[in-house]
Amino acid sequence: MADVTLTLTVRTRDSLLYEGTVRSLTAHNDYGRFDILPGHSNYISLVDGLISFVTDAGLDRNLRVQNALLTASANKISIFIGFRH
Repeated sequence: MADVTLTLTVRTRDSLLYEGTVRSLTAHNDYGRFDILPGHSNYISLVDGLISFVTDAGLDRNLRVQNALLTASANKISIFIGFRH
């Protein structure tokens, strides 16, 4: 059986910064650090600071964001950077 992965899309209003499969993602919101793994329940949050993820190839990647909206549903994570609240 193949490992279950997550599909991650990171974009700004004007461009696509990352699109691919990842094994896990770690982000921060006003309540602290949280992780998203395959099978995570539906989730939405405003995030700031460092977002870390492990690619399907096992590489650690980091991205610093401000005012981003993160949604997770059905093993798909979308991050919209520059979201104003």
